[in-house]
Amino acid sequence: MKKTESVKALVERNEEISKTLYIENQKYYQKLADYVRYGSYFKNEKEIEEFLLQVLEDTLKAQKEGVSAESYFGKDPKLSADELLATLRFDWLGVLKMLGVVFSFYFFFTFAVGNSSVDVVSFVVRIVGIAVAVGMIFNILQKASMQNRLPEKTAYFLKCL
Repeated sequence: MKKTESVKALVERNEEISKTLYIENQKYYQKLADYVRYGSYFKNEKEIEEFLLQVLEDTLKAQKEGVSAESYFGKDPKLSADELLATLRFDWLGVLKMLGVVFSFYFFFTFAVGNSSVDVVSFVVRIVGIAVAVGMIFNILQKASMQNRLPEKTAYFLKCL
């Protein structure tokens, strides 16, 4: 899914602000941000980035008062992130866009290899399989981000999607 300009601007702003945090607070924020981003693939991106901006602003405020992010938000960033994810609405438009891309690729490659017909049952099974696989991948990434097991280059690549 291509990010809109306003979402890109929010992501860039969040990245810039996060660089001004103390290292301890940066690590806490990054863990929370990765967990939220990986757990919200079918949620509204703008709402996610606005939430993360609010977290950054609160963290900066706490930091100026000599309070760490961990003390301010709690030891477990996962709890805060899970609360947010539960409140966000499902982004149907994003899902439809993703399905459009999957359908387009499927039909293109089906007809590119010389098939002139499409088996509907096979098509539905493959689409469901792809959706389940994508969901599983993001679930694994979300869990790995909380356990500091996500390689930095992998995390950077996925943020660019």
